[in-house]
Amino acid sequence: MPHVTLLVSSANASSVSTDKSEITYRLKPALNIPKDAKNASIQVNNSRIWFNTPNVNSTNNVLQFVMGGSTRNWTADHGLYSLGDINTSLAYFLHTETTSLYLLYINKKK
Repeated sequence: MPHVTLLVSSANASSVSTDKSEITYRLKPALNIPKDAKNASIQVNNSRIWFNTPNVNSTNNVLQFVMGGSTRNWTADHGLYSLGDINTSLAYFLHTETTSLYLLYINKKK
């Protein structure tokens, strides 16, 4: 499947909203999708947004809970996260903690 890499900046945008929350960038040449195309799609695989406001900081980056009778702390780095990002990180943490608990229980049986 063909792909095109674009480097887009608000500095070369067609228009920028007053509060700079939206930009319009016109593709040159324009993106042409053949009339007989089926299931055509466009996606952003990666983006970087500078000068954003983090939604996780030192006041809200620790989740404390009890698991297996022990208190656990999951700590997120400061940054801007979607709910999906937090869920993925927490799921990974829980998986590694569960594996550690499982190994701990096996070792106790010996």
